[in-house]
Amino acid sequence: QTLTSGLDDYPRASHPNDEERHVDLRCWMLLATNCMRSIAGFLKMDSSLEKDYYKLSDQLSDFETLNKMHLDDKTGAYFDFGNHTEKVRLRWYEDREAMKRELLRETLEAPQLQLVPHVGYVSLFPFMMGA
Repeated sequence: QTLTSGLDDYPRASHPNDEERHVDLRCWMLLATNCMRSIAGFLKMDSSLEKDYYKLSDQLSDFETLNKMHLDDKTGAYFDFGNHTEKVRLRWYEDREAMKRELLRETLEAPQLQLVPHVGYVSLFPFMMGA
């Protein structure tokens, strides 16, 4: 399983694992912590809670960390990171005993931890959300 931000149709890493990092999820988390910090301040809640949100917001808005984790130097685009290979294809497999055909993914090259090279609206999230 992988934790996404609700963009189920967006291409993610080919082999999900616990080491994935989604650039859009990071941006949504930054927006949420900024909102929670503002709400805590507005409601005059426990100041330690507001400080915790401020600290988390500060960590998530660190531009150098964002670039280190998601920026591809070659293209200048922000990408997800995960266990990925572009060398996959779909292939029909037949089970003659069960009289059925299944379309299954076939991996032609072992996946590696890397930036997932799909440019799309997720690549724009750091700009849209002021990350």
